[in-house]
Amino acid sequence: MTSPAAFSVRNVPFTLVAFGLVVALGVQAFVAIPRAEDPSFPLAQYVVVAVYPGASPTDVERLVAEPIEDAVAELDDLAETRTQVSDGLAVVRFEFDAR
Repeated sequence: MTSPAAFSVRNVPFTLVAFGLVVALGVQAFVAIPRAEDPSFPLAQYVVVAVYPGASPTDVERLVAEPIEDAVAELDDLAETRTQVSDGLAVVRFEFDAR
């Protein structure tokens, strides 16, 4: 039994024609496949990271996280707010209703 590599080397014209047919089929498929314009992926989540070096978690919450939450709460379509506070760091995640 002959290996495909040995067959390809011995029959160069056949290999070139087969390769050309595969390329032609690929080009035809690329042209013929219908494509939609940019699909919509509504991602309505935003993250605010605030750093306050040396502050305790209660100070970060009171001085940083709560004012951010209050300011963003005034925006329309706010669905959820999640806040994580640690030493010197506040991470506030906002999720809006996607339209």
